[in-house]
Amino acid sequence: MTDLGHLRYFLGMEIEQDLSAGRVSIRQTKFAKDILEKFGMEKSNPVKTPQDPGLKLTKAMCEGGCSTKRPWPKYRIATLSGA
Repeated sequence: MTDLGHLRYFLGMEIEQDLSAGRVSIRQTKFAKDILEKFGMEKSNPVKTPQDPGLKLTKAMCEGGCSTKRPWPKYRIATLSGA
């Protein structure tokens, strides 16, 4: 068995370990950037959409104006087909 050092990247996730603080951070930044590049959206502007952390969502809040379908069918099809 060989010691390869600290884990840095695993299954599309970036792992950062701070042993002195006893903290492990996991990010999917590269995965998100790859998806944006795949669909030509890497130059899109980020947007903040704040939401009350205590908000409980219900179907009644969505009646008449919301769609229950997930966005971007093109993304789902391309991702599932491996395109």
